[in-house]
Amino acid sequence: MAKTQQIVIVGAGGFAREVFQAVRLYNERKAEEEPTYECIGFLSDHPDDLDNFSGCPPIIGPIHGYTPDSRLRYILGIGQPKYRYLIASLFKSSWDLFPPFAFRYGWQRGLNRFAHLASTNVQFASGSCLLAINVSCDIKIGNFALVNTPYSLGHDVVIGDFCEVGPMCALGGRTVLEEGVHLAAGVVTAPGVRIGAWSKVAAGSTVMKNVPPGSFVIGVPGKVNKEFFLPYDGLALS
Repeated sequence: MAKTQQIVIVGAGGFAREVFQAVRLYNERKAEEEPTYECIGFLSDHPDDLDNFSGCPPIIGPIHGYTPDSRLRYILGIGQPKYRYLIASLFKSSWDLFPPFAFRYGWQRGLNRFAHLASTNVQFASGSCLLAINVSCDIKIGNFALVNTPYSLGHDVVIGDFCEVGPMCALGGRTVLEEGVHLAAGVVTAPGVRIGAWSKVAAGSTVMKNVPPGSFVIGVPGKVNKEFFLPYDGLALS
């Protein structure tokens, strides 16, 4: 009989509730030998985050000052790259308690350190979260990256630590997202494009050429609109 693993979702906003629903669906559709995941609650610094919602487990404590429990596993339910970075910094000694979570309707494989998704070679690291995926082959996903639903990843795509790929994005083969890149909904990249660290791409934009670090890109074809300060440049998590 498959065992049950208790999990906690870090965050209690809209995306955290989406993750909770994905876990529930995973439990309904998992293979018999795969474990069941029991969500015992959320972490949030705002104790009233769930007041208007029913059917969710409670907020069991704040994020700041929380001491992870080695008996539990955690899923990061916060989207923005800078906040994913900050949470990873707070929990930097407990990354092994943040295994990746992947869910795909019709196919799913739960909390694993390494998984082959839909018979393709997909490597994803601690704290990453992938929902409703459509992947090609030989994909690499970094620590605490988020790829939202639904999306398409071409062959040899690399997604760096703390990145967020919004809904309905399509990344061409060999696209590289460096650390902390944020793609809003509906972004398309041409094959082989490299987007520099902590850049943001506006919703519906098409990236046709390499983007320098710290850029804001908008339009079809996408153009660098302005530069913005990189608040985490040079900081280390070690």
